[in-house]
Amino acid sequence: MIQTGGALIVAGTTVINAGIYSITLPNPTNSFGGPVTARATGGITIVAGGVLIPATIDAGSGTVYLAASAIGAGGRSSRRTPR
Repeated sequence: MIQTGGALIVAGTTVINAGIYSITLPNPTNSFGGPVTARATGGITIVAGGVLIPATIDAGSGTVYLAASAIGAGGRSSRRTPR
């Protein structure tokens, strides 16, 4: 899932599952009003203009990049190392 347009403005909980693909939400004016859950083994990039509250962020063996004015207390983030 790649963001190519304007900002995402979500009032409540956000859940994104891209499976084997990646999640790329680079717009610095994105706004998430609740916890964000994201799963994508191809990597996860989420940028927000306000507070970003990660719930479960699971990138498998991909990379995780979270950027926001503030990162709130959330759930868990995982990046599994290939064996």
